[in-house]
Amino acid sequence: MFCYEYDIDQKLSAQHEEMIQSLNMMSEALRTQFTGDLRCELLEKFMNQAQEHFNYEEQVARKHHHPDLVAFLQAKKRFMADVTRYLEQCAQGETVLSMRKVNWWQHRLAEHIDAYCTANNEGLVDAA
Repeated sequence: MFCYEYDIDQKLSAQHEEMIQSLNMMSEALRTQFTGDLRCELLEKFMNQAQEHFNYEEQVARKHHHPDLVAFLQAKKRFMADVTRYLEQCAQGETVLSMRKVNWWQHRLAEHIDAYCTANNEGLVDAA
């Protein structure tokens, strides 16, 4: 799934991998009926990773003149708003996190990684 061979910046791929691991941990927590507190902690960890990643990725995208920067920024904003909304609900004691939502985030992250790899592989990003 990762495109290390074509990476402009391997830190981004390492961040992708960490985010996938966090989502997998959330998925496991939901399957095994972990407490709501642990789910909130995992969600907060994921949100912090995602925010750090997307901010760093934006810097790299600007530096390398990524052709889809506007679309990336819009997708980042929507994704982070969604995660933030769930974290706020979690903090209020609402048990809203579901396997369906975690799977949706996993799918979106996979699409994001695929687009990142494709842009690098096809030379759509100026690596100079």
